[in-house]
Amino acid sequence: MSKKNAKPAVNGGEILLKAVAEEGIEWIFGIPGGEFLPFLEAATRLETRITYVGVRHEQACGMMADAVARVKISTSMPRRARCSALCST
Repeated sequence: MSKKNAKPAVNGGEILLKAVAEEGIEWIFGIPGGEFLPFLEAATRLETRITYVGVRHEQACGMMADAVARVKISTSMPRRARCSALCST
């Protein structure tokens, strides 16, 4: 295959971001760190409806994710396994 026809390389961050977006997740809470950087870089390059909230403590991350999920599920989302918050640590 020539370089003209070669598809650009896709990293794990892009794959994870696309998978999360396909699940309908709107909020991601996380502590930025080394292994999470490819995901954050993909989030800045690709257009998605995902909002990333950087936190400084794991417990704060979990509490924020839980609060958003409870509010979204109780007000506007059907009660199914479609959690709107993902916490990454």
